[in-house]
Amino acid sequence: MMGKRADSLEGYESPLEWELVESIGEGTYGEVYKVRNIHSGEMAAAKVIDSVHEKVDEILPEIEVLKKHSSHPNIAGFYGAFIKKDPRKQDQLWLVMEV
Repeated sequence: MMGKRADSLEGYESPLEWELVESIGEGTYGEVYKVRNIHSGEMAAAKVIDSVHEKVDEILPEIEVLKKHSSHPNIAGFYGAFIKKDPRKQDQLWLVMEV
Protein backbone atom coordinates (compact mmCIF):
# COMPACT_ATOMS: atom_id res chain seq x y z
CA MET A 1 0.00 0.00 0.00
CA MET A 2 1.50 3.30 -1.06
CA GLY A 3 0.22 6.31 0.84
CA LYS A 4 0.62 9.95 -0.03
CA ARG A 5 3.94 10.04 1.81
CA ALA A 6 5.55 7.48 -0.54
CA ASP A 7 6.34 10.39 -2.87
CA SER A 8 8.65 11.61 -0.10
CA LEU A 9 11.06 8.85 -1.12
CA GLU A 10 11.36 10.31 -4.61
CA GLY A 11 14.78 11.78 -5.20
CA TYR A 12 16.75 9.39 -2.99
CA GLU A 13 19.62 8.06 -5.06
CA SER A 14 20.88 4.50 -5.30
CA PRO A 15 23.58 3.45 -2.78
CA LEU A 16 26.17 3.11 -5.55
CA GLU A 17 29.15 4.16 -3.42
CA TRP A 18 28.37 1.62 -0.68
CA GLU A 19 28.88 -2.15 -0.83
CA LEU A 20 27.64 -4.77 1.61
CA VAL A 21 30.42 -6.44 3.60
CA GLU A 22 28.61 -8.67 6.10
CA SER A 23 25.41 -9.00 8.08
CA ILE A 24 25.78 -7.78 11.66
CA GLY A 25 22.24 -8.15 12.98
CA GLU A 26 18.56 -7.46 12.59
CA GLY A 27 16.62 -4.31 13.28
CA THR A 28 12.93 -3.59 13.62
CA TYR A 29 12.38 -3.16 9.88
CA GLY A 30 15.19 -5.17 8.32
CA GLU A 31 18.73 -6.49 8.32
CA VAL A 32 21.73 -4.43 9.50
CA TYR A 33 24.97 -4.75 7.52
CA LYS A 34 28.53 -3.57 7.73
CA VAL A 35 29.13 -1.60 4.52
CA ARG A 36 32.21 -0.09 2.87
CA ASN A 37 32.45 3.10 0.84
CA ILE A 38 34.02 1.93 -2.42
CA HIS A 39 35.79 5.28 -2.93
CA SER A 40 37.23 5.99 0.53
CA GLY A 41 37.23 2.53 2.15
CA GLU A 42 35.34 4.00 5.12
CA MET A 43 33.25 1.48 7.04
CA ALA A 44 29.70 2.18 8.17
CA ALA A 45 26.50 0.39 9.14
CA ALA A 46 23.46 0.18 6.86
CA LYS A 47 19.96 -0.67 7.95
CA VAL A 48 18.48 -2.30 4.83
CA ILE A 49 14.69 -2.14 4.80
CA ASP A 50 12.82 -4.34 2.31
CA SER A 51 9.38 -3.46 0.95
CA VAL A 52 10.03 0.14 1.91
CA HIS A 53 6.87 1.52 0.33
CA GLU A 54 4.78 -0.53 2.76
CA LYS A 55 6.62 0.98 5.75
CA VAL A 56 7.17 4.55 4.55
CA ASP A 57 4.95 6.19 7.18
CA GLU A 58 7.02 4.64 9.99
CA ILE A 59 10.42 5.22 8.36
CA LEU A 60 10.21 8.87 7.27
CA PRO A 61 10.17 10.22 10.86
CA GLU A 62 13.34 8.20 11.63
CA ILE A 63 15.09 9.69 8.59
CA GLU A 64 14.10 13.20 9.68
CA VAL A 65 15.46 12.63 13.21
CA LEU A 66 18.73 11.24 11.83
CA LYS A 67 19.14 14.17 9.41
CA LYS A 68 18.34 16.77 12.05
CA HIS A 69 20.29 15.36 15.00
CA SER A 70 23.17 13.30 13.57
CA SER A 71 25.70 15.87 14.77
CA HIS A 72 24.60 15.23 18.39
CA PRO A 73 27.25 13.23 20.30
CA ASN A 74 24.69 10.61 21.42
CA ILE A 75 23.32 9.86 17.93
CA ALA A 76 25.20 7.95 15.23
CA GLY A 77 26.43 10.10 12.34
CA PHE A 78 24.11 9.79 9.35
CA TYR A 79 25.61 9.41 5.87
CA GLY A 80 22.31 9.28 4.03
CA ALA A 81 19.24 7.39 2.92
CA PHE A 82 19.33 5.58 -0.40
CA ILE A 83 16.77 3.66 -2.46
CA LYS A 84 17.98 0.51 -4.18
CA LYS A 85 15.55 -0.34 -6.96
CA ASP A 86 15.27 -3.94 -8.11
CA PRO A 87 12.76 -4.78 -10.84
CA ARG A 88 12.63 -8.42 -9.63
CA LYS A 89 12.02 -7.57 -5.95
CA GLN A 90 10.52 -4.72 -3.97
CA ASP A 91 12.62 -1.60 -3.49
CA GLN A 92 14.98 -1.38 -0.50
CA LEU A 93 15.82 1.63 1.62
CA TRP A 94 19.36 1.82 2.96
CA LEU A 95 19.97 4.04 6.02
CA VAL A 96 23.77 4.42 6.23
CA MET A 97 25.22 5.49 9.58
CA GLU A 98 28.58 5.55 11.31
CA VAL A 99 29.55 2.36 13.09
